[in-house]
Amino acid sequence: MNLIFSTILKIHAYLFLFLTFPIWLPFYIMMKVFTLFPMLAGIFVLNEIFGDECEDEEEY
Repeated sequence: MNLIFSTILKIHAYLFLFLTFPIWLPFYIMMKVFTLFPMLAGIFVLNEIFGDECEDEEEY
């Protein structure tokens, strides 16, 4: 009895996620962008600050 109830609960949860995905999908994408973008921006800024020092030594 408990197994049947848990499987019905799982099916309802997956159906709920599938049917409401136009609502939560933009928020999920925004969450991914706002966690990845500061990291990429920080790498770009560090490359701009410290990346020029190595390039000047290679010029003859």
